Amino acid sequence: LQRLRIAPDVMHLCINKAMSVSAAYRIAESVEHTFGFDWLRERLVELEPNNDWELEYQDILLRNLDANKLGLLEVLIEFHTLENLKVQDLNSILEPLESMNAEHLRAYVQSLVQVRAGSVISLTSIAVILSRLDFLKNSSRTS
Repeated sequence: LQRLRIAPDVMHLCINKAMSVSAAYRIAESVEHTFGFDWLRERLVELEPNNDWELEYQDILLRNLDANKLGLLEVLIEFHTLENLKVQDLNSILEPLESMNAEHLRAYVQSLVQVRAGSVISLTSIAVILSRLDFLKNSSRTS
C-alpha cells in the first residue's frame, strides 16, 4: 500500500526530472519516511469538519501538504546531479537543504514527532506543522 501512495511522486520525478524509476522511488520513499507526508494526509482526512469553513480549511491544508511534498522533492533534486541522486543516501541528499534551513527542518520534524507521540491532531496543529515548511517556497525560487 505504501508503494502505491508514493507512486504519484515517483511518476512526477520520472516524467519531470527524467529520473529512473528506481532512483525516483528511493528518493520518494526516503522523503516520505523522514517527513511523513502521507501519515499527515491520513490524519487530516480523518478529521471531521464541523462546518463549511473547516471543510474549506481542510481542503486548503491538503493542497498545502501536496505542494510542500512536491516542493521538497523539487528543492532536493535541484541541489544534485541525476548521477549523484542514484548513489547518494537520503542524508547526503538532504545535506545542502539542511545546511541552509536546519532550524526550519528541525522545527518541522519536532512538531511531527510531537503529534505522532500523542498530541492533539487538529486542523490547527497540522497547519502549524505545515507552516514549518514555508521556507520551501523561497528555496525553490532562489536555488
